[in-house]
Amino acid sequence: MLNGENKLIIGIDEAGRGAIAGPLVTCSFVSIKKIPSFVKDSKILTEEKREEIFKYFLDNNYSFGIGVVSPSYIDKYGIIEALKLSIKLSLDFLCENCFIFDDSFFKNYEIYKNYSLFFGEKMKKEPFLILIDGNLTFIENYRTISIIDGDCKIPIISAASIVAKVVRDRIMKNLDEKYEKYNFKLNKGYGTNEHFKRISIFGITDFHRKTFIKEVF
Repeated sequence: MLNGENKLIIGIDEAGRGAIAGPLVTCSFVSIKKIPSFVKDSKILTEEKREEIFKYFLDNNYSFGIGVVSPSYIDKYGIIEALKLSIKLSLDFLCENCFIFDDSFFKNYEIYKNYSLFFGEKMKKEPFLILIDGNLTFIENYRTISIIDGDCKIPIISAASIVAKVVRDRIMKNLDEKYEKYNFKLNKGYGTNEHFKRISIFGITDFHRKTFIKEVF
C-alpha cells in the first residue's frame, strides 16, 4: 500500500486497443494477495506462459474485474470512449451489479454486447488507489496514478495485462470457429499482412472495426 488511506490498490491494463477486429478488454486487478515474481508484462511472455499464470490466478483465488467492449461500440464512439467504458466495466465489481466470471462465457460470447465480469470474492466498495498503464488521466471519481510502461514496471499492472490478454485471446480463438476464414486464432484480430489479405478476399465481418480498416483501405 502506498499510504494508510488506501486499503486497496488496483492495477489496470488493456488488450486489443490497436486491433482491427475484436473487442477491447480491460482488467482491474486487486491487491488482496502478493503478486508472484514470475508475473511479468504480458508482451514478453509466451501464450502458454500467460495461460499458466492465468490458471494460477484462478486456482489461488485472486480477484479481478474484466470489462469487454464490442467492436460496434468502438466504431460508434471511438477507441478513447471505448477505453473509458471498458475501465468502468472492469471496476463495476466494486459496486452492486456485476456478472460472475465463468469459463463458459467464451463459448457464449456475443459480439454486440459489452460485458462486466468479475472473478473472486465480492468486495465492499471502499477507498482504493488505481495504478494504470500509460498516461491516461480520465478515470473520474477515483484516485489514479498513470505510469508509462507500468505493465513492465509494476507487478499488479503486469498481472492485469496478463488477464486482459488471456481473456481477449480466448474470445478471439472461440470466434475463429465462426469466422474461420480470418484466422483469428493466430492473428487475434490484429492488422497483420495475412489478415489484410484475407479481408481483401473475403470482405469484413460484423466483428471487424470498420473505422480502423477505413484508415488502411
